[in-house]
Amino acid sequence: MGDVRWGRTVIGAEAAHLQDLDGVIPEDSILAPGQRWSWTVSFSDPAGAEKALTHEQVLDGLARVVHGEHEGPEGWFLLGVRNWFTQPSDTRRTQSLTASQSSRVCQFARYGRTVFPAEEEKSLFGREQDADGTPADADAPAE
Repeated sequence: MGDVRWGRTVIGAEAAHLQDLDGVIPEDSILAPGQRWSWTVSFSDPAGAEKALTHEQVLDGLARVVHGEHEGPEGWFLLGVRNWFTQPSDTRRTQSLTASQSSRVCQFARYGRTVFPAEEEKSLFGREQDADGTPADADAPAE
């Protein structure tokens, strides 16, 4: 990701009515019952396209990671995320997700799948990996 920019937003019923003409919600806005402050992050994806993520999208992506069916290399990489979120909260506080695992959650939130591997995933068992987790040289003839 490039050009990461964090912003505040309001979620809840009729939150869009708080925006001024530029689409910005003033910091001193008084929130109605059922509304609350949240966050959004804007960024450039690897192809250079402008994208955005909200906390609601990330929670939805996380639900798909934890409760979805994932096979092959994808399932292997997502196993750690599933394990972390199914641990009792006392155990979870002593552990943390890797940058790779956090990246996968955000990719599931934005794209519904893993689009590109994190740096630490590009080499698994000493072999370069493609974005889908298969070895980059999988189609190469055996020596």
